[in-house]
Amino acid sequence: MTQRFKRLFPVLYPLGHALVLASFFFHTFNYHMEVLDLVGNPMTVRVPVTGIEALTSGHFFIFGNILIWGVFLASVVLLILWVTDIVHPGRRNDTAPYHIMVSTIQIGFAILVATLLGTFLELLGMAVIGLVVGLAMMRHALSPKET
Repeated sequence: MTQRFKRLFPVLYPLGHALVLASFFFHTFNYHMEVLDLVGNPMTVRVPVTGIEALTSGHFFIFGNILIWGVFLASVVLLILWVTDIVHPGRRNDTAPYHIMVSTIQIGFAILVATLLGTFLELLGMAVIGLVVGLAMMRHALSPKET
């Protein structure tokens, strides 16, 4: 691990989770709706959906909504943990296991979203899944090692 990466980590990690949360306000999902044209022929229309709409939308079934909520809430919890580390820097080693636990749970939800809701993901949604994976790898790489 380079020293430069270790110095950039305190900036990149919360910025990455802020980007994950911000992505919920953009079109990260879509669903396909069957409609009839003017002649009466059935056709499929792709409807883009923001992440916030996907949290409560019925188009992703209840299991899909739970997965999307899992990614969203894990980012919120990780940002709260990061703010706690900034406010109480002496307790950073105490909160490190919680960072690792929540980021592992988040990556599990993200992988399930990519696997089960992959056909509903827009390109931005796939980039967000990649960002979540990258942030988890960054967190695990810089976690305190047990001897």
